[in-house]
Amino acid sequence: MRQSGSDRAKGFGPQKLMAVRDEMVRLGWTRPTINKQIGRIRRCFKWGVQQELIPPETLMGLQTVPGLRAGRSAAKEADPVLPVSTAAVDAVKPFVSRQVWAMIQLQRLTGARPGEIAQMRGCDLNMAGELWEYRPESHKTQHHGRERIIILGKAAQTVVREFLRPDLAEFLFSPADARREFDERRKAGRKTPMTPSHQARRRRRKPRRQPGERYSKSGYSGAVRKACEKAFGMPPELRNVSTALPDDERETLCAEASAWRKEHCWNPHQLRHTAATEIRRAYGLEAAQVVLGHSDAHVTEIYAERDLNLAKQVAAKIG
Repeated sequence: MRQSGSDRAKGFGPQKLMAVRDEMVRLGWTRPTINKQIGRIRRCFKWGVQQELIPPETLMGLQTVPGLRAGRSAAKEADPVLPVSTAAVDAVKPFVSRQVWAMIQLQRLTGARPGEIAQMRGCDLNMAGELWEYRPESHKTQHHGRERIIILGKAAQTVVREFLRPDLAEFLFSPADARREFDERRKAGRKTPMTPSHQARRRRRKPRRQPGERYSKSGYSGAVRKACEKAFGMPPELRNVSTALPDDERETLCAEASAWRKEHCWNPHQLRHTAATEIRRAYGLEAAQVVLGHSDAHVTEIYAERDLNLAKQVAAKIG
């Protein structure tokens, strides 16, 4: 008799979960990624228990499988996220949009996460005082009940003012705006007049891919990666590997491209590490912790006011 999905789930025990984990190790996944994926599997089974699709004993069995510990498994460790140098950041400026460069600048000044900057809106800003307060609508530690407040000093305020909108509910940094500005610059920079057929051509009403109203984390990272490829001279044959090439040749070029990007490209999350390093060096570990919004389950709410004041002191000095 054919088993239902629920019946198969009931038979998924600790040994099968460990077999899945071993396969992830064999595929070369990093230890943090494996632990994260195993956690997702457990949450799926937790949902099944809540819906009374599988017995609680199944979930209890899966919870006995521990996460992989550093240095005690065959899984490889993830490369550490390192700060990015000022020279490497400044090098991409000619190759990013006005919006992306503003996001980069805000990260350098505030140490905010990429997603926090990408979702910034006027309605999330308290601009009443000398130092502005930015409360992201969503953030990484909100499920712990912690409020995230990012302090904007004078330099950060200057960056933000350029993008404030009449409608405070709109996102400040829009890929659609960046695309429109790019098209306008390209049109203004034409050295030859448009042909009659070009002028008569109509744009499609609904293009297959339209720029969004806000940057996603992947879109922001992709824009920085492409700028790095241009700024640091990625070979053309590696930047766009042709799908028409034989499989073995294509795989070789893709591997070389991956190695090149690993050596030369940086991502927006590294800006947060840069800010953390600079703040810690200048103002100490506690200042870096509160400015970056690191959460600690053992810290009580009694420290919230002191932390906010310390963050303001740092923002007033660094901008």
